[in-house]
Amino acid sequence: MVDTALSSVLPTTSAQQIGDYEDPSWRNLVDTYYYSFDPMSMMQTGFVDQLSPVDQDLMDYLSETVPNIWPGTAPESNNHMSHLNSPPESTVLGPSSGSIPMSSADPACSSASPNDSNTEGTPSIDTNRIANLQDHLQMANAELPVPTLNIPIFVIEDLIKLYFQRVQVFLPLFHQPTFHETHLQSKGYNKYASLENDSVFALYGMMALSARFSTLPFFEDINFRDRGNRFALKAQKMYHETILNTGQSKPSLVWLQGAILLAYYNQSSKPSLQCDLLISGCIRKAYDLGLHKIDEGLQFSSQAALAESTDEDWISKEERRRAWWAVWELDSYDSISCRHPFKIDHQRMVVLLPVSDDAWFSGMPIKSALLRSDILQCWKVLKDCPNQDERAWFLISNYITVHALELCQQRFIAQKLLDDIETVVSCFSHIFYERFQKTCNQLVFDEANYSKSNWLILTRLMIQSARIITCILNRRVPSEPDSAVSNEVFNTGKTHERAVPSAIPLADADYWFQPASGVLRIYQSWPPEYIGFVPPTMVSMITGPAAMVLRCARHLRKEQNGGDLSKPSIQEDLLVLILSHFARYWDIGGILLDFVRAFR
Repeated sequence: MVDTALSSVLPTTSAQQIGDYEDPSWRNLVDTYYYSFDPMSMMQTGFVDQLSPVDQDLMDYLSETVPNIWPGTAPESNNHMSHLNSPPESTVLGPSSGSIPMSSADPACSSASPNDSNTEGTPSIDTNRIANLQDHLQMANAELPVPTLNIPIFVIEDLIKLYFQRVQVFLPLFHQPTFHETHLQSKGYNKYASLENDSVFALYGMMALSARFSTLPFFEDINFRDRGNRFALKAQKMYHETILNTGQSKPSLVWLQGAILLAYYNQSSKPSLQCDLLISGCIRKAYDLGLHKIDEGLQFSSQAALAESTDEDWISKEERRRAWWAVWELDSYDSISCRHPFKIDHQRMVVLLPVSDDAWFSGMPIKSALLRSDILQCWKVLKDCPNQDERAWFLISNYITVHALELCQQRFIAQKLLDDIETVVSCFSHIFYERFQKTCNQLVFDEANYSKSNWLILTRLMIQSARIITCILNRRVPSEPDSAVSNEVFNTGKTHERAVPSAIPLADADYWFQPASGVLRIYQSWPPEYIGFVPPTMVSMITGPAAMVLRCARHLRKEQNGGDLSKPSIQEDLLVLILSHFARYWDIGGILLDFVRAFR
């Protein structure tokens, strides 16, 4: 277990030292390794060579126990996270069998993410289990044509249906009413035969994300998180083949949609160079297709007019807009978590915010708004706009929070910028709650409404996260100059700028406690059965920027358990339960869950 493993590598520490929130060892550990939203940024801090002995022990523990967040690490011994690194097992079945490679049912030997290339240490195969499953598949498909995908037709049908039920709600790329007509081009069982390569690529990406939600016996012996690996590996192969032959044909919107799906899959698995390159490829192709300037002819106003001549034109344009916003989200998360500059130029982005799926599927054009790149103007673009889709509001909150996090990465920040972002967060919060106050107080979670309620919860979390970030920025006054900065910077006499160190000193508890405790209250209204149906990267918000929500939960140990600081607070238990719902379906949730458990 994680707790046992941690105790074996960390020096012996008293309960008082571990539980005391003000203890500098706890503060330094989190400040050094947990910068913004997620543990992936631990490897980007630049302080790896300046670790204390205690910090180095934690670093060794993380590199051995959670190798997937540590580049270039390949531990020889097996551990509880080894299923993320182990290669996929397969049986060689001919096309006539209608089957595909089968993964081991043992979670400890599950198939790997498509990011992995290691082929050593392949576990043994349960031949009896695979033989029984082969017989089942052969009987089920005895008289059916073999599809281009080389996957049983009943599996394809189920996974496409699940995509629109469980994935489209947070990654709304496809127009469901015309999907089969557009991508399959035929009816009956033959609709999966002789597909275009771009459509096959997109379908593999869809199934890679939706397979984890399937209840078919086909997947019953495979861990939820690993059920999409086989499809992602096939999509990864097709992606590389397309890149190698890119001069022969221009990638289409369908190809870009497939690449977006694969990038989301990889991003939800673990950080890697290959994932970063795939996102860069998506951005480049989105620019090639002109998606960044879809609505270039519209005036910059809070309510943009409709320029499409027919409903069909509007439906087509809306699909391209959604592809652009998906690419933008990929870039935003990747840039913030890895501390890279944004690859998308926000100043040249002229794309209307997406409307609701209900409006899109019904073919009823709705006026929307352009997201202004000016942070002082972006917060109000939906205030008087007919488009009141919950995801559109979330995208604005995401843009504001990402802007605040980007300030954390700057070496110097003018005080005016801090005042501006704090005011923007406050203004957006006012108009958001003015619009959704009643809805937020009475959230409806059922199959017809859970996606809207999830977007509202995520927007509220974004607002609270932005508030925490402004607290950090306003309280982060270094006691001495950053060693990487020339002393001349601090001798200019300019008092309106402050240096921003890479490690975050602990702010006064009273200053950040209110927004952090507000996040915990939001969690209390989130039904557990719907937590896993949000963008997997949003798990990074659960512990808050700089782990402030986790700090808040630990801080409350003083008030509980009779003051026994060695026991976790009930708020820490809540965090673990929330993360466990992410971890059920997504590898990135498992990584963060193990990270939090290591500090309990």
